[in-house]
Amino acid sequence: MSKSATYAKDAKHLIPGPREENWRYADLSLIRGNVLPIAKEEPTLHKPIPISKWPRLVIGNGKVVEKPETLKGLEVTFGAGENKKSATAPADHPLERINNDLATAGVQITISKDYNLAGLEIIFVEDGPKESARHLKNMIVLEEDAKAKILLRTLGQRGASWVNTVTTVSVGKNAGLFLVTDFEAVQKTLISSLIKAQVYKGGSLDIFSLGIGLPSLRNEVEVKLKGKGARTNLKGGLLAAEGEVIDFVTRIFHTSPGANSDQTFRAVAGRKGKTAYQGRVVVEKDAQKTEAHQSCKNLILERTGEANVKPELLIFADDVICSHGATVGELDEASLFYMMQRGIPKEEAKALLVRAFLGDIFEGLNDQVLMAHFEQKIDTWMQQNLVGKKK
Repeated sequence: MSKSATYAKDAKHLIPGPREENWRYADLSLIRGNVLPIAKEEPTLHKPIPISKWPRLVIGNGKVVEKPETLKGLEVTFGAGENKKSATAPADHPLERINNDLATAGVQITISKDYNLAGLEIIFVEDGPKESARHLKNMIVLEEDAKAKILLRTLGQRGASWVNTVTTVSVGKNAGLFLVTDFEAVQKTLISSLIKAQVYKGGSLDIFSLGIGLPSLRNEVEVKLKGKGARTNLKGGLLAAEGEVIDFVTRIFHTSPGANSDQTFRAVAGRKGKTAYQGRVVVEKDAQKTEAHQSCKNLILERTGEANVKPELLIFADDVICSHGATVGELDEASLFYMMQRGIPKEEAKALLVRAFLGDIFEGLNDQVLMAHFEQKIDTWMQQNLVGKKK
């Protein structure tokens, strides 16, 4: 029996339900009890508009549509590749197990020692005519002292479809990766994304993610800090209105002494929207001199909105500096009143306060083009769900 046939046979048992703790906030209704056929390779109906001026690599419906000219110090291969052959998944992560079995497309990038990749935009487009599932497996490797900025975009432009992506990342000694993830989807589309990273001695990994205006997004990041001086900085925003579920999960493992991690997330739940952030930091016994901080603040715009937050800090070492905090609240009425007294309409005043609330996640982005792109997405979402829906 083929792996796809096995999946079809066992799908009802593989897809986790809301009673399972790690999946209680995710909306997997599209694939729970509904076996979507594996998407075929076919021409794309839409040409994605690039965000940056960086070289672009576009994979549309499983096929390479556009690729950059040869870049010195950069090795690129396509398909699920060797990464699939050696992939393993924990028993409690069925979506990763399914990806391991069924992935047929993806990209593997190796950035050579000492090379500085100023920027690369990778776009995955799914817009075929039929309901289906696409499983993508990617790998990004930075060799010693390499540096890179990569924008990873997933565009689900076909209704009632599932895009399931697993990306493994290896940041070598004294290397540094700045990774930005961007998601877009039409109605009834599920996007699940898992990044599994290892950061070695002196290496750094910065990840920025924005989940906004999506029917269903499950965005996971797992980082293992495996050497002295290794660090990671995760930042992200979650914005959900009616019919939208944005679920972020982070897991950071401090396995070596002297490593640092910092997490900053901000969530906004509008009318009948649902956001969830689950963040776990594990400091292992040998990871002395660890510094780890985690912050997630949640804003509920209307009482029908739902913001879920679950920070976890597990410490098995005794010489550490660690903190975690979470808040859930509403817009400050005094600030709102102050702005309205000065002639700012109520809904516009709310929008200004939301922008200010989200400001922390943009610190360190340091790219005006990307900043403008994400600010435009936020402004559009607020216009549709806040300013444009006056009572």
